[in-house]
Amino acid sequence: SSHIIKSLADRHWVKTVGHKEVPGRPALYATTSEFLSYFGLKTLADLPSLSDEESLQALFEKVSMASQQTEESN
Repeated sequence: SSHIIKSLADRHWVKTVGHKEVPGRPALYATTSEFLSYFGLKTLADLPSLSDEESLQALFEKVSMASQQTEESN
């Protein structure tokens, strides 16, 4: 949804890199170095596969803890 994309862009996790040559010319997005840094990744290849539930759960827990720490410091 546009709200999710706006949230990702506001966090500087994605940026517009072009527009697809189809009717409506939808934006094409790419992840940023801020995205990689936030999740402790060197490259996108370091992301767990969608079928690796244990790695995905660990990633979600890490994000949840970081979010809680940010809220507590504000």
